[in-house]
Amino acid sequence: MCCGEVRVSEGNEKYKIRKEYDVNVYLSDKNRALIFIDGVFIGEDDIPRTIQRTFSFDSVWNENRLLVKNVALDKNPEDNAPDDAFSMIGENDILEFEMLTRDVYLISTAWSKLACNIR
Repeated sequence: MCCGEVRVSEGNEKYKIRKEYDVNVYLSDKNRALIFIDGVFIGEDDIPRTIQRTFSFDSVWNENRLLVKNVALDKNPEDNAPDDAFSMIGENDILEFEMLTRDVYLISTAWSKLACNIR
């Protein structure tokens, strides 16, 4: 299991969107992976909304790269954030894993990077 935290602010002074969430990545030896997202989304209306989503997918390894196939997204009933509030992975994306230290990996996609602590 690998855990990371994300804090993102987008927009300008007048219209700002804020996202703060924890990311937990589980990779199994059965070529299946899970990514759990748990946090808060604050949109332009300044109302905090809950993000609780699980991405599950088949994983095909090629050296330090993980090809994502058969992605499924489950939203927790308490997740009241907009559907487009969070997108981390999609079909045929590639997650690249790079060891930074013994217990920390950098996980990169085409549009984001996350330092993840091994637990």
